[in-house]
Amino acid sequence: MVMLAETKSGSEDALEIIREALNISASGIKSSRDLSEKLVSQVIEALSGGKIPEFESAALLTALYLKKPSRGERTIFEFFSLNPDDPVALAEFLLENEPLQFKDSLIKLLGAGHITADEAYQAGSYLLSGSCGLRAAAAFPIALRMRHENRDELVGLYRAMHETLLRVNIKECPTPLIQLAEPFDGTNHSPFITPYLANKFIEQGFNTIMVSSPSPGPKEAINLNRLLTELGASFSDINSPTPDQSFGYLFKLETLSPRLADWVLLRKRLVKRTFFAAVEKFLSPAKNRILITSVFHVPYGEKLVELAEAIALPAIIVSVGGLEGSLTLAGNKNSRLLAGVRTQVGSYKRFELSVSAAADKPLEPLKLQGRNILQQNRDIIGSLLSEGGSAPLWIEKACAYSLKAYEEGINRVMEVIGK
Repeated sequence: MVMLAETKSGSEDALEIIREALNISASGIKSSRDLSEKLVSQVIEALSGGKIPEFESAALLTALYLKKPSRGERTIFEFFSLNPDDPVALAEFLLENEPLQFKDSLIKLLGAGHITADEAYQAGSYLLSGSCGLRAAAAFPIALRMRHENRDELVGLYRAMHETLLRVNIKECPTPLIQLAEPFDGTNHSPFITPYLANKFIEQGFNTIMVSSPSPGPKEAINLNRLLTELGASFSDINSPTPDQSFGYLFKLETLSPRLADWVLLRKRLVKRTFFAAVEKFLSPAKNRILITSVFHVPYGEKLVELAEAIALPAIIVSVGGLEGSLTLAGNKNSRLLAGVRTQVGSYKRFELSVSAAADKPLEPLKLQGRNILQQNRDIIGSLLSEGGSAPLWIEKACAYSLKAYEEGINRVMEVIGK
């Protein structure tokens, strides 16, 4: 791929400087902060020494432009002989040899506008084609993140990402599969109980499906792919998919979509989550499914329900406020489930469930502590699924509370579906 030709050639110190700058400036137009004078000086020094790759440079310029550069940050644009008030010139610099349509879309985004679903589809397809340059690969996802994607943009990007999936024939069942979709990057210290949930749903007669990949960042400690590997789970082959007896159908992203898997390392270099993090939760070779996923903030949950409706997903359940945005609901506070389901007549019905906090609220710490927390998580799941096994009390309570909450959501969905 053209955009993967460049490696991180900068020094580790310089890369740490750019990571810090992106972490501060690429949160969003309203939530980003200005770089300190010291950090601006460090960025300029690293750029002068040729120690910051063009991928990271393009991401930073895009973020700084959209948040409105401070007086000090304007010197970073001056280093590149750019006018920090000219979006067309910036787009030309970032996308010098890219197609005109792609440039036009970026100019709209740099103007804090939105693009149509078709424009997002075309841009997403080009990003995933392997033909785009490094500056484009950095600028477009960051520009979308800074303004926050709307429904049409997510629909177009979903279409582009979905088209990269290889064909997989999964036997369709009368009862929808339950797809459990955790954040692909995972958590830093909160346990994943997803394999436990999958096992319990299988016991109830459902089939389950999960897609995972190595962490694209920013979190690294625990993610579903690593946890399932630690548990010795059997991942499905796309040519003859077979479910793992304990956890259902398990697919690696690299198997389903090599083109999306190629982006994992690039996404890590962007420091911040981009549109990939939202849309990849919807990727699945199964059509008839109930998607259960999670977000940390309510507005993102509402966006996911809107996206589910737009792409005609049979049903979606989104939990809000799980530990580190995961499917793990601790039960120490009320939980919200946002849901949408396609009715028998083809309309889409939305509803919300409020699940009261557990009567015996779990105590702190509500996180795994010490070293080897991935192995701790593995051992916890293994114990919970073993006859007579046990886990720390707060995790047992979280598992029971989460399972009850999702069961309530599934029951409501199944009532609407009529099965």
